[in-house]
Amino acid sequence: PSHDSYPEALKRSYKPPFVLFYYGDLKALSQRKNLTMLANDQPSKKLLGQINTFAKSLSKRYGIITVLHNEANQQVMTKVDKDSLLTVIGFDGIDRMKERTKDLNVALLLSEYPGQLDKKEENLPWAVRIASSLGDKLLISKTEEKSYLGIAIGYSLYLDKHYRDWE
Repeated sequence: PSHDSYPEALKRSYKPPFVLFYYGDLKALSQRKNLTMLANDQPSKKLLGQINTFAKSLSKRYGIITVLHNEANQQVMTKVDKDSLLTVIGFDGIDRMKERTKDLNVALLLSEYPGQLDKKEENLPWAVRIASSLGDKLLISKTEEKSYLGIAIGYSLYLDKHYRDWE
């Protein structure tokens, strides 16, 4: 992809998305440094508490990027600072994402999928690829099991980025 508005970070990503559907302003991605925050599928109370703390404090300095996937990532979306630039990546249709995030302060919604397409778990790694590519840094929760978080680490390492996990 070579269109002027296509995000520069995605041009360098693993298999750049051929088409992006979005709502919001793509310039939100370049207005400040971005931090991709992803958490595991079964968050403990302790993890949810840490998400509250991290999302509130880090969103004052970074634009926050997350994937519309699970309870923990949804908590990230609701706890970011009101002035933060929140970018949400989906693995379902962009219009379906817009419906699910209508009550949140989202600067940008991105998806490779049009309209009302249902989300499919096999599309999750592709959404994680986008989120990992757009973040300047990656913050993930610790996970014991095989999960999409390992995919996020792999994409970040592919792009020679640093990541950090929290317990």
